Amino acid sequence: MKIHRIYSAKSDDESGYVLSSVLIVGVLLTSFLMSLFVIIIAVQNSALKRLNKKKIDLACQSAIQTIISEDRSAPFITETLSFKFDSITVETNCLQKGLFQEILVTGKYEGDSSQVIYMLGGKQPEPFSNALIQSRGNLRSTVAGNTFINGDILATSKKFSVGRITGLGRTTMPFYKGTITSQDSIPSKLLIDSSYNSLYDFESHHSKITTSQEYFLLNEPNYSNRDKEVNEINTYELELDGKIYSEEYSPVFRILVKGIAKINEATSSNIDLEIFSDSTVTIEGNVSLENCIIVSKDEVYINKNSSFRNVQFFSKKGITIDGCEFLYPSIISVNGELNESTRDTSNLIITNSIINGMLLLTSNVIGLDANKSKISVDKKSLVHGMIYSENNLELHGTLNGTAYTYNTYYYKKPTEYLNWLVNISIDRSKLDKNFLLPLGFKQNIKMKILGAEWLH
Repeated sequence: MKIHRIYSAKSDDESGYVLSSVLIVGVLLTSFLMSLFVIIIAVQNSALKRLNKKKIDLACQSAIQTIISEDRSAPFITETLSFKFDSITVETNCLQKGLFQEILVTGKYEGDSSQVIYMLGGKQPEPFSNALIQSRGNLRSTVAGNTFINGDILATSKKFSVGRITGLGRTTMPFYKGTITSQDSIPSKLLIDSSYNSLYDFESHHSKITTSQEYFLLNEPNYSNRDKEVNEINTYELELDGKIYSEEYSPVFRILVKGIAKINEATSSNIDLEIFSDSTVTIEGNVSLENCIIVSKDEVYINKNSSFRNVQFFSKKGITIDGCEFLYPSIISVNGELNESTRDTSNLIITNSIINGMLLLTSNVIGLDANKSKISVDKKSLVHGMIYSENNLELHGTLNGTAYTYNTYYYKKPTEYLNWLVNISIDRSKLDKNFLLPLGFKQNIKMKILGAEWLH
């Protein structure tokens, strides 16, 4: 039988490699198709995650808009609220942040999530559309010097007479551009006491503190190396020094101080910081602070060439500011108390400074001679925003915005001039329409977003 050779092993015969080449091409093609399939799946998953993320972000925004649109009798929201938007669960953790509202919004859907912190302020309601509001009953006001008010005036009387003070020029009439409206009664207190009194209840802010220390130095090493699970410190003396910065979000760092607190010269910080002190707080020169709340049961002293942004300072005894700049939004508030044995001399003194925000002076008793508290703004200072005083306002500098006060006040040794408008300059038209007020007023103020920080 003749046997035919079907395979040759000669090295120059390539017919035996045909099947192997086909297999290689097949494997490569299969690998390519599998890789393409994996890429397509990954792209689809990525697109789906982006779509889910967008849906969650929109749900978070819808939740905050729902909160803003609702009418509420209380000035602040403190409860946890839950929402459902097309199978997306949104929870909000609401708390009072000084005199603003902070809301942490968390949205979850199919394993994806978004988280954002909103800060809310209040829209400008009536009567803050006026340039000047004087709430003292049966007002008899006198105008002197270089006084001019660009905007409307609301008072308990339309009677503004022209007076003279030695050394001052005579007021050019009319001294205002707008209208004067009178009401028989104007509330002397618009700010709800509990809105700021709760800030002085220090223990309620420090429920987790179990130990105390004699002295705490807050600087970059101590902040960076701290126990991240511990965001509250109880100390008898506090000192801030150097640069304390954080590029990432961190929970608020709270410090309860039994004694004095001092922020050293040239210190700068942007961390979310809250300081509650039983004693005085001193901020030395060339300091730069952002995202900070300071509450003192004593006095606060703020020295030259310091700058601040998104800060809120509160004091029961008085705040003195010299040669500083406060960027919007900022709140500076003195909350004085008058008792049977002492006068109220809790003053808010502004010299050679620029304030973009709110100056507030409150008192537990209004209209008594023993109440000597006042807001004083010297002629070298500029305020862009709102001044609210439940007692005296001594305004020498320029105000671009609104002044709401019980009395206007002027002093030229040895004479006090009560409810004299002397060298007052107010321009309501220069206040930005998007300027937001603090919350806590008796009026049902509509909330509006002051700022937002997306965490993830």
